[in-house]
Amino acid sequence: MDGLRKLSRQGINLSPFVKHPGNPILQREDVPYPCNTVFNAGACMYGEEYILLLRVEDFAGKSHLTLAKSQNGVDFTVDEKPWIT
Repeated sequence: MDGLRKLSRQGINLSPFVKHPGNPILQREDVPYPCNTVFNAGACMYGEEYILLLRVEDFAGKSHLTLAKSQNGVDFTVDEKPWIT
């Protein structure tokens, strides 16, 4: 374990995941309806599109699922209404 920490401190990334430089993170401002927060997106490819299933929390603390789609995996369009409430 100490060897992994040492490599990490040297700037060597051993993770299988690489953060995209465009940082495609959706925030509540990206949701086209009032909400408190957005989190726990599940992502997959569906045909030629990237699909995100977002957990969105409203101001009453109730969570629901909303769909977002992208052609390039960076620029997402969030559905106008919750998908599952």
